[in-house]
Amino acid sequence: MTTEEKPRLVRRVARVLVLAGLLGVLCSGAIWYRYFETLPRSPDRKTGRVYPRNMNGIGVYQTKSEKLRLNVLSGSSYAIGVIGILLGIAEEKRWQRSTGSYIPPMPHGWHPK
Repeated sequence: MTTEEKPRLVRRVARVLVLAGLLGVLCSGAIWYRYFETLPRSPDRKTGRVYPRNMNGIGVYQTKSEKLRLNVLSGSSYAIGVIGILLGIAEEKRWQRSTGSYIPPMPHGWHPK
């Protein structure tokens, strides 16, 4: 891999991670909304929906697997998105340093003629 290909690869990986994080957040939002609309408002031992979740002040009860699904999907989506953003920022800073776009301040007392 050449030195020019590496920054492109890192930028592509960062974009993919950010998009994957965004997609995960949208999916977890859809699941959250479905839970809000369909889950019972009181515990139901027959179905195993005994784990409470506060959804904007309204309590719903879910199974352990439903709780785990939403928690893992939303948490990992945010983490993946943040990693992508940080990777993109780090690569952009490195790229700016390598291209010489940083211009140091002029020495004190220097004036153009």
